[in-house]
Amino acid sequence: MISYPSAFGLIDAVQATKYSFISVAVWWTIFSLPLIFFVDEPKLHSQESIRDSIKNGLAQFKSTLMI
Repeated sequence: MISYPSAFGLIDAVQATKYSFISVAVWWTIFSLPLIFFVDEPKLHSQESIRDSIKNGLAQFKSTLMI
C-alpha cells in the first residue's frame, strides 16, 4: 500500500501511511474484542502490599538476568 499508493487509489505515500495505520487499528480492535470479552482471567486470592509486590518483582527480575 505504501510502496504503490496509486494502485489503491491514494494520492501519495503519506496518505497511504495514514490509511495503513487506520486499517491496523481496526484489525486489532476486531480481533481483540473476543479475547477481551470471552477469556477469563484468574482471580487473585490474596492481596500483596506494594512493598511486597516491588520486592517480588525485583527478585523475579534478578532471577531472569541470572539465567
